[in-house]
Amino acid sequence: MHQDAIVCPHCESGRIGIHARTERRNKCHRCGKTFAETVGTPLYGLKSRLGVVTRGLALLSRSCPVQAIVFALDERTVRDWQMKAGQYARRVQVAYTGHKQQSCVTARSNWDKCKPTRCG
Repeated sequence: MHQDAIVCPHCESGRIGIHARTERRNKCHRCGKTFAETVGTPLYGLKSRLGVVTRGLALLSRSCPVQAIVFALDERTVRDWQMKAGQYARRVQVAYTGHKQQSCVTARSNWDKCKPTRCG
């Protein structure tokens, strides 16, 4: 991550420095606390390698079933990744748009109103 985009999760200061490169930890120059680079993201606290998680989430985003993704992983692990990524996506959506996701019924009725009709 770029140092300009990182904010301290404890005091929300933008004065951040690198604490440990190998552990990917940052340090706030205002409050003095350290925190992981992935805090506040779906990747925080995961034990699996980043490449495995991102490939798994990419497959899930393309409607690949969980059972097909489970390669030397527990199915519950992949479902946990999916849940964390979904919760993060909802938070991002609300932060950027100010709107919560529509229910499936509302989204379907809006789609029915907007979809083109066939002639003949």
